[in-house]
Amino acid sequence: MRIQLHVAKGLIPSEGNDNCPKETVICQELVGMLRSQLMKVDNISITDEHPDLIHLFGYDNHAIASYLRRARQLLIPCIITPMSTLQPWNSPHRDLPFSHAGLNDPKSLPTTLLLIASSQIEQENLQRQYPKLSVELIGNPIVTTSITSEDYAARIVSLYADLIAVHDQNIRQQIQQKVEALDEPDPNICEILRQTEYIGYQHHRGTIGEQQLIQLSATLTRLNYDESLMAERLEQLGRTSFFAQLETVMQEKQLLTEGFMPIPAQENKMFKE
Repeated sequence: MRIQLHVAKGLIPSEGNDNCPKETVICQELVGMLRSQLMKVDNISITDEHPDLIHLFGYDNHAIASYLRRARQLLIPCIITPMSTLQPWNSPHRDLPFSHAGLNDPKSLPTTLLLIASSQIEQENLQRQYPKLSVELIGNPIVTTSITSEDYAARIVSLYADLIAVHDQNIRQQIQQKVEALDEPDPNICEILRQTEYIGYQHHRGTIGEQQLIQLSATLTRLNYDESLMAERLEQLGRTSFFAQLETVMQEKQLLTEGFMPIPAQENKMFKE
């Protein structure tokens, strides 16, 4: 799992300021502890490059909102640990509803989003203000003895895995519906189209898994299908050029030979190494 950790600007210590607000100190200690624990997990890498999930700490209307919009565009699931920044007493305009924060506007949010509250009061407030969002309760080990740093990190890692799995399932369901709309009776063609669309989703996010290329090349080699009909279906999906360049990538990686390409390959101008 590739995880990006990002702290809201308001919870980052000012340079040269040794007298930080308590909330800032707590947030920095929590993120530092979590980063340290995550580095011990074999299947997790902390990175800003092509993350599978973005974990945000704190909330402000502009910077964090832009992260959420970016995550929505790139189809990346998100977790927000508000660090009490969304509590009523911390609102910059207490007489206004929280809709100004953007969390009540589904069009500006990632399709897969989870909030993590650190107390029961915070959880209740978040559920009341954002009834359409899921809110998980996990204590903050920096301020409570009810949970250890190790248990906190273990629960966070479990949430990462669960959220990524749910998101991936939703993506695959959307792809299934898209392929079904073609009314193609040949299951072999449908299988190739599904795999192609999933690689297209990965490419949209900026990286393609080697396993997906291996799987697609094996499927093209193993299955029998009408190549002219496959070409028509690719055209219907708007994937002709994408697939033709993908063939070149698989050929360059010695995963596929010309005899198993349903359409002529094109020069690869889309996929980077």
